[in-house]
Amino acid sequence: MATTTKKPTTSKTTNATTKPIARPKAATAAVAASNVLAAAIKSGADAAMKPMAVSDNMQPALNTDLKLRGLVDLVVKRTGAKKKDVKPIVEAALAIMGETVADGRDLNLPPMGKLKINRVKEIKNGQVTICKLRQQTARPKPLVDPTAEAAE
Repeated sequence: MATTTKKPTTSKTTNATTKPIARPKAATAAVAASNVLAAAIKSGADAAMKPMAVSDNMQPALNTDLKLRGLVDLVVKRTGAKKKDVKPIVEAALAIMGETVADGRDLNLPPMGKLKINRVKEIKNGQVTICKLRQQTARPKPLVDPTAEAAE
């Protein structure tokens, strides 16, 4: 007669009131950050930009800064004047505007808008000027046909 030994069985059922294992907040934040990063990488790969033709009349991206060289080039393109004539004029205008702001005076230049100085903070190598620029919303100009007769 053979005797068999039975292994003790363990119950794998869980109690509904059992609380999940508590993780430290830093670990939870790290897991959440890695999940967000993984989702961003996946969505970036899914939303890859399609190639397109670039033309001269396209505007630059909104997050690029306009520097002196770019400003001079835009003025040359808009006015048709020579670059050697435009550059000193643009530099002089920028110098005057910079001096005006440094003196704490407001600027009111209709195409650009009204620049109002809020606060000035002196630092060791210059000053920080906090200002507000108010620009008028662009209004579409009415199209006028020079050959049209005036209404009576």
